[in-house]
Amino acid sequence: LGPSMTYKDKDVGDIIAEGAPTSAVLGLSAMALALLAGGGLGIVGALNQNKGLDFFVMALAILGVCLPPLVMGPVMQSVFGIQLHWLPTAGLYRDEYRLEYLFLPVLTLSLPLIAIISRLMRASMIEALRSNAIRTARAKGLHEKRVTMKHAFRNALIPMVTIVALNFGTLLGGVVVTET
Repeated sequence: LGPSMTYKDKDVGDIIAEGAPTSAVLGLSAMALALLAGGGLGIVGALNQNKGLDFFVMALAILGVCLPPLVMGPVMQSVFGIQLHWLPTAGLYRDEYRLEYLFLPVLTLSLPLIAIISRLMRASMIEALRSNAIRTARAKGLHEKRVTMKHAFRNALIPMVTIVALNFGTLLGGVVVTET
């Protein structure tokens, strides 16, 4: 990639290699959190369709889509770091990945993806729960929990894989802005 214009004694490749581990930790942690939280919220919303809990989950999802990390990051720094003094607002050093330093950036990065995943998981689960295969499994006398988690959940995961793969590059691009 050639010599850096800012740092005269370094190559651009060396600068990228220095920051890549931190970016990877933040990106992978945010993706893991988004999958767990978004998937869980989507399942809860689907199982409580058109009830108060479903409306609450979907309202949170819409809020998560509407508020970008560029806005949520400083707001969460102000609230949790400056006003409440619960978390540090800066200070992550290379190879020192402590949870209190990772929590705010990971949460900031994952909120929009949690919203997208929860909405998609809810829609996929509702579609899967209404399918003929699920109706047949219930007719066989399988327990509802097993029908939901084994049969419907597996079918609902198919669109999730596509969305996660497509959004992973966007997430890694957002890591650079969030780190800054």
